[in-house]
Amino acid sequence: MESAKSTLRGVIERITYHNEENGYTVAKLAPEFAQRGAATPDREIAIIGNMLGVHVGASVELTGRWTVHPE
Repeated sequence: MESAKSTLRGVIERITYHNEENGYTVAKLAPEFAQRGAATPDREIAIIGNMLGVHVGASVELTGRWTVHPE
C-alpha cells in the first residue's frame, strides 16, 4: 500500500546500510512524534533512499511516500 508524498522529521537512530558512492541508505529513524512521547506501535521507522552524508544522531527532514513492506 502506498500513499501520497509527505514529510517526516526525526533523528537517525541506526544505519543498516550506506553506499558512500551514491548515498543509498537503509536506516532507522526515531520520528519527531515518538520523541515527544506519543504512543506508537514502533518507535523506529525504516527509511530508504539516497542520503549523502547522513550519520547516526543527525536530525533530518525527509519527503517521500509511505509504503508498508511485508517484512
